[in-house]
Amino acid sequence: MNNLETFRTIKQPLDMAKIFLEIALTGNGAVRRENGTLMSRDEILADAFQNLDEAHTYLQEVFEEVEYEQNPLL
Repeated sequence: MNNLETFRTIKQPLDMAKIFLEIALTGNGAVRRENGTLMSRDEILADAFQNLDEAHTYLQEVFEEVEYEQNPLL
């Protein structure tokens, strides 16, 4: 995976988390499920944190990979 792909993979869940947090915290906007029903504020917050966790996990994997490339004896 090249650097641009890596950044996009990390950025996408961060963007979603930002959008969901803005909606949940300001009350401006709504999030619909696939079946068309609206998500509750708590569901939106849970989804935002799930996206943050996904980005964090992926970023941690990238850091570990870079550390290994720089010093494979660790």
